[in-house]
Amino acid sequence: MDASPDATGTVDRGRSPRGRPDSARRRRRTVLTIAARRPFSVEQVWREFLTETLMDLMRTAPERAEAKAREKARLYLNGLVRAERLVELGEVQLNEWGGKKRKVFASPSLQVNRGWLMHDTMLWEWLDRLPNARVAAGYDDRLRLNEDALTTFTNGCVGHVEMDTESESLAVVMKKFEENYRGKIKIADPQKREVQNELVLFVTLSEDRIAKLKERLKGTEAAWYTMFAVWYDLVRGERSWETCGGKKATLYPVGG
Repeated sequence: MDASPDATGTVDRGRSPRGRPDSARRRRRTVLTIAARRPFSVEQVWREFLTETLMDLMRTAPERAEAKAREKARLYLNGLVRAERLVELGEVQLNEWGGKKRKVFASPSLQVNRGWLMHDTMLWEWLDRLPNARVAAGYDDRLRLNEDALTTFTNGCVGHVEMDTESESLAVVMKKFEENYRGKIKIADPQKREVQNELVLFVTLSEDRIAKLKERLKGTEAAWYTMFAVWYDLVRGERSWETCGGKKATLYPVGG
């Protein structure tokens, strides 16, 4: 069989004698599957480009091996953009990335709202740390309450995630609670020893924002089922959430 480069410049060498897809096809399938689901950067896919040679190098010079894999991923994604299999959405800069800007990509069919690029990137930066949870987010038809994400954790806890980048006023946030959740989430009865397993998980950027929203939610039904956390803490691996009354709890096991 002739080996010829595809539109991305990758040589497709067909199937192995055992009929299994080769590494290039697996890599492409992985990248395009991610792209069809959410906006992403090199950060989410560079490990797919660790060849056997680079894996050997990881044992002696991990930083050098990672840099080479990242460069391979960058070139590959740019090739998919030229082939119109991906679109480049823009650049996002997060402090957790050491101040570096990173290009963000997605499938053309996803129709990403570029004005929400920072919001979506921050949301997935946390969701990626929950590999064991079932997640629907962003552009998924399973989102019935207009939440940013729906997470079902391995312990049965269900979270309607609101990713707040503090770009909206508290009045707008309160309107979302009213329209999206009021009367739609069952409130557990403590007298029957019921546990509140369905929650609104409000992720924001500062304790000050949380304090102000807690004050607004006092006396509303949302105070019973809303838990708060700071995004910076979550992406560092913390799992502590806080109720409107200030009680802290760990809602899910490591990995979701």
